[in-house]
Amino acid sequence: MVTPSPEPNPPHRARSRLTASSAGEAGDETYWDARQTALGIDTHGEILEPDEIVFCERMGRLHPDIGLSDVLEWISRDDVTFKPTSDFVWLPKNSPICELKTQKAKYSTIADEIKDTVVRSTAHGLPKKNFVIDIGNKTLTQKLFNQLAKYNQRNPTKRIERLFVMHSGGAMTEVCLI
Repeated sequence: MVTPSPEPNPPHRARSRLTASSAGEAGDETYWDARQTALGIDTHGEILEPDEIVFCERMGRLHPDIGLSDVLEWISRDDVTFKPTSDFVWLPKNSPICELKTQKAKYSTIADEIKDTVVRSTAHGLPKKNFVIDIGNKTLTQKLFNQLAKYNQRNPTKRIERLFVMHSGGAMTEVCLI
């Protein structure tokens, strides 16, 4: 008798809502659910992580005159093929499809995360090319800006198209890649 192979398990996304986020905020599931609902965006049923919620709130503050749903559109996960998807479409910025990463304000950490994501997504045939790095309340120093500007030069086989850094608790800066 042939035993059928089990259905592939969909990738499980860790739910860290019961612990402090890297933004330094703690809360239980109900607390984070309420904050996600208050965003007023369609997440297509996806449960956002605390860092994603905090990022979205900051994005909303960048554009206080319009609703967050007019600023970004969250991309639903691929529950059919389970291939990686980017996180959101940034509507006012010529609609780049962006990948969000929350990181320390350190070049090597940021560059490693971008490289890993580019390699993994390219292997699945869906290369990620636009990144928003959220360094929280940390300041984007000139040194870090200059290092990030050289990312493509230092990683010619893992190039990206656009790179934005959210810093200082909500400021957004585009890094001109050389």
